[in-house]
Amino acid sequence: MTVLAGGQMSKASKILIALGVSIVFLLVSFSILVKVVVTPEKVRETLLPLAKDALQREIEIGGIDIGIFAGVTLSDLRVQKKETPDDFISVGLVALNYKLLALLTGEIVIDRVILENPRIEVVRFADGHFNFSDLTESKDSHSAENKAAKNETDQSSETAVDSPLDLLIKKVSISGGEFIFVDRMNYSNAPYRYSFNQVNFDASDITLDKAFPIKLSAQLNGSQIELSGRYDISTQSGELDLQLTALDLVKFSPYYRDTLPGKLGSAQLSLSLEVLLRHEQIDSKGKLQLEQLDLSLNDLP
Repeated sequence: MTVLAGGQMSKASKILIALGVSIVFLLVSFSILVKVVVTPEKVRETLLPLAKDALQREIEIGGIDIGIFAGVTLSDLRVQKKETPDDFISVGLVALNYKLLALLTGEIVIDRVILENPRIEVVRFADGHFNFSDLTESKDSHSAENKAAKNETDQSSETAVDSPLDLLIKKVSISGGEFIFVDRMNYSNAPYRYSFNQVNFDASDITLDKAFPIKLSAQLNGSQIELSGRYDISTQSGELDLQLTALDLVKFSPYYRDTLPGKLGSAQLSLSLEVLLRHEQIDSKGKLQLEQLDLSLNDLP
């Protein structure tokens, strides 16, 4: 009996070893196959034309690195404006690191999503259109059909049990971001220009069914903004802490100049707020402070 048990154990061990070697061989072969089939050149030949056709804009990618077990990395991604060859969107580096083996258990686990030095420039023209309006107009043309279809889906889903996607993103990081807004609507020859600089964003343990922490810092026309808290995708709700330091309100005078019964010479706005996000509702409480206020009213000179 002892010899028989030992023989069975030896046979089982050989089967497990052979199975393990076979799995490793298949994974390595699959990795090599992907490296051969899914090459950066073929990605450029297939995906870039599709992206250009969808966006109706020229797209350039400096480098593409694909690792079946490591992830996908794009460098020097550029999306041009439709009317000029200038950049509409540019990103220095886009990196997506995932766990392939987690798919075998029905999970989508993404270790990291990294964006380095992303830059977006939004322009509002004299007629009120934006430099991305053409991307939304096609969607608006089908809004009635989409709304009707959505109502039918909502009615049918009331009796159905949802099965949320098992998704986990361990970390999302944005560093060195910049958002530029150029407004030519009222003064096309001398447009107003506003900028978010040094945009840094971090979020971790992102799932579709519970709240996760977020943190954002940026500079709005030189004034520091800090935002931190938690957000829940499933309920579209969150609890955030907002801090804004010494924002120069005079730079935004084109948007309130006609409604202000006087002239604002100087004013700096600071905020310290607790913000509660609810579905289609925002509540806040905290402190609003005006400093270096110089205001001359027309009726009280």
